[in-house]
Amino acid sequence: MGVIYFVGGGPGDPGLLTVRGAELLARAGVVVVDAGAGGPAPGAARVEERAAGEAPAAVAARLRRLVETHDVVVRLVPGDALTAHGAATAEARELRRAGVPFEVVRGVPSAEAMPLDRRPLFGRRVVVTRAREQSAEFVAWLEAQGAEAVLFPAIRIVPPPDPGPLLRAAERVREYDWIVLTSVNGVERFWEALDAVGLDTRALGGARVAAIGPATAAALRARGVRANLVPSEYVAESLIDAMAAGGSVAGARILLPRAAGAREILPERLRELGGEVDEVEAYRAVRDAAGAEEIRRRLDAGELDALTFTSPSTVRGFVEAVGPAAGAAVVACIGPVTAASARELGLPVAVVAAEHTMAGLGAALLAFYEGNV
Repeated sequence: MGVIYFVGGGPGDPGLLTVRGAELLARAGVVVVDAGAGGPAPGAARVEERAAGEAPAAVAARLRRLVETHDVVVRLVPGDALTAHGAATAEARELRRAGVPFEVVRGVPSAEAMPLDRRPLFGRRVVVTRAREQSAEFVAWLEAQGAEAVLFPAIRIVPPPDPGPLLRAAERVREYDWIVLTSVNGVERFWEALDAVGLDTRALGGARVAAIGPATAAALRARGVRANLVPSEYVAESLIDAMAAGGSVAGARILLPRAAGAREILPERLRELGGEVDEVEAYRAVRDAAGAEEIRRRLDAGELDALTFTSPSTVRGFVEAVGPAAGAAVVACIGPVTAASARELGLPVAVVAAEHTMAGLGAALLAFYEGNV
């Protein structure tokens, strides 16, 4: 015979489940929940529901039968386990009378968690499609707002199949007048190439550096470089205009290390302005379809509230893996270029960030829900 665990699931917020409770849910052979109850989605092999009005003695009898064939049986209870749930307390009394082993794993009482139940995204399930290694900060922000972040990295960042052009560009870095970085990934991969050829930040010499936005500029600062130019709007068109306004493009040698398959407008316009552009592949964003079937199921079931996209590649990866039907989920994009890709592939965009950053995407999502309570 196994053990029955009465686990307090918090007041509907997965972040309020204790570590012990989460471990037991992961190990459970079966979980018994109240019909229609919210809270953490158990990862057990089987889930049974306690029907509304089902007598505690009947539930206790069912738990006794289940524990005969399962080592771990979880009775998932809203709030703080037995103290907040009269029926579960009665079930525990029945089990004690029958001599059945059980343990109580406390959760967070609803009253104590009320200041959390008031967080602006409380109860919302938000899909994060950004590459896993870059999503931690946004996930933490979503959870701080009360949302459940559902990780579905639609892309993985991988090196180019032929690193030669990037390495040769890194070796010749002193020959360039401008180095134009259009993403944090571009910064990371270019500095890896510098290191691979025995150089570092000092090799940039007198080259000017342009960053497409504040995140890219911050990645440069972390490597001891202050961007000479960051456009007012964080898109290629604005970067081109800013460089053109400075009158420093004609005759300049420009290095553009960036993703494979990126939009052609940047190198094309810089060449039209008289620049000599060396465009080299620094990385590739490839589709990551792991978990696509579960995301499709949850969208069809109406279990997901929002889909967030941070680049055209995340849009393409998502649509190729899951399809363009968003169901009732709100589609939120970091900026107009990503939104255009989403619409082109059939996703109904409802939110576009005014500031094309992760913080801007979060603010736009908050504004949307505050206006659609």
